[in-house]
Amino acid sequence: MRFRQFLKEESNHYDVEIKDIIKNVDSKYLKHFLDDEEGNFIYRGKNKKTHNAIVISDNPKQRQSANTSNEFTLLQSHILPSWKNWPKREESFICSTNPDYAGNFGPVFLVLPFGNPDIGVCSKFDIWESFSKLRYFSYVEHTPLFNNAMRALNALINKNDSWKLDTVVDIKNLIEKIDKYEDKDELINQLTKSSHNDLPISLLEKTKESESFLKVIDELLNPDDNGFKKMTAEKLFKSGESYDDREVWFAASAAFIRDSDSSQIRGRMKYLMGQK
Repeated sequence: MRFRQFLKEESNHYDVEIKDIIKNVDSKYLKHFLDDEEGNFIYRGKNKKTHNAIVISDNPKQRQSANTSNEFTLLQSHILPSWKNWPKREESFICSTNPDYAGNFGPVFLVLPFGNPDIGVCSKFDIWESFSKLRYFSYVEHTPLFNNAMRALNALINKNDSWKLDTVVDIKNLIEKIDKYEDKDELINQLTKSSHNDLPISLLEKTKESESFLKVIDELLNPDDNGFKKMTAEKLFKSGESYDDREVWFAASAAFIRDSDSSQIRGRMKYLMGQK
């Protein structure tokens, strides 16, 4: 189908969605899209099958972590003081500034957040690679091992064979019990015999020297100390090549435009805005 024909016929059934985008997306960020400028746009690979060129979605409310358990997501969203003023990952779309990386998770969609929400920006291409303090603390290469450590402590202290920490209450109760447990050396000895993950042992050793277990993990997972940034979509777009391969997330509604259809949608949007 020719581009001009697309503008007049095929794309007009997306006019409601396009008008919604024009109304709700930050005007400066939208201009970058309309002008097809070079910069750090946000992308997401959508694993749910859709044939639509535009999808508008509210942000999730209880998102589960992908490919691992949910302990870090719950801690980041509800418990850790250092993350208090950041977008909650439990309520966020997880995206990337690298369309090729986003493509690992499904067809690539360009993402236009509604409003002007804070964007959380990881220090690496994936959040699981972004905690340098955790890595230097206990030679932990991937944050899922932190989730495993929390579950190992839960299994030991609560005698819970399922290991799961499914709720905020579960995690808060575990933290309280660790702080109240008088003989932490006994726990360390048991873990030394049974665990293949040194991190829970290191966490308990550090807790013996600290005010609380919560303070220990909050210091290790502190976003500022681990190189995370918080910025608007506009600032992210202009942040340069050093940010062109980062995991990002935000807690807001958004429009998702199939990347392969973005030129046609851009043209239709300009048409509706009276631009040439």
